[in-house]
Amino acid sequence: MIRDPEKNAAWQFTRPGHFAHPSALRSAASFRSKAEANSGFVFLCEAKKRACDRFRELAKNRLSARIKALLKTKPVRLTWSPKIADQKKARTVIHSYLTAIRMRKFREAYALADPAFKQKFPPQKFVALQRVNYERGGGDPTYVSTKLEWFRNPTGLPPGVYAWFRLSCKVPKKNFCEETVVLRRQRSGEMRVFVQMRKFKPN
Repeated sequence: MIRDPEKNAAWQFTRPGHFAHPSALRSAASFRSKAEANSGFVFLCEAKKRACDRFRELAKNRLSARIKALLKTKPVRLTWSPKIADQKKARTVIHSYLTAIRMRKFREAYALADPAFKQKFPPQKFVALQRVNYERGGGDPTYVSTKLEWFRNPTGLPPGVYAWFRLSCKVPKKNFCEETVVLRRQRSGEMRVFVQMRKFKPN
C-alpha cells in the first residue's frame, strides 16, 4: 500500500493469489469541516466481475471507516518534494517507455522496467500484456491529460522514491481509458517502470 498523508489518499495493489488480482485501488478522503468530509476512489480491476465487485465493496467499507476517523482530525501535510533531477528523469522515462510501446519496440520499453516488474512480467508475458491492451482498446491510446504524484518510502513497498503517473486517454473501442504507470528510483539514480496498468471504460 502507498499512502499520501497530504491528500489523505492511499493506493493499494493486490498480489498474486488475491481473489481480485490484478487490481489497484486509490481511495481518498478530504476534510471539509468538523462535521463534513468527502471521499472517492479510482478502481482498476482486471479480474472477473464478481471478484472486482467484491473487492470494490470491501474498499468502500474501509473508506467509510477512514472518513469517520478523518472527521476527528485534520490531515498531516508532507514537507518532502522530489528533486528537480528526479522530476526530469521521470518525465523522460515515461515518454520513452510509452513511445517505445507505441512503436512496437518492446525490447526498448522492457529495458526501462524495474527488476521487480521484470520478475513479474518476463519478456514474453510483457509483450502479451501490451498486445492485450492494444486489442482491447482497438488501437493505441491518445493521451488527454496527465497527473503525477510523488511518494517516498511508502508503506508496504521497498524503500525509495516513486513517481506515480495517471494518464487519461481515449482508444477507438472505448469511451475512456486510464493508464497507470509507477516509476521507482534505482540505486544508480535512474527511474524505472515499477507498475503498468490500463483500465478501460465500456461504451
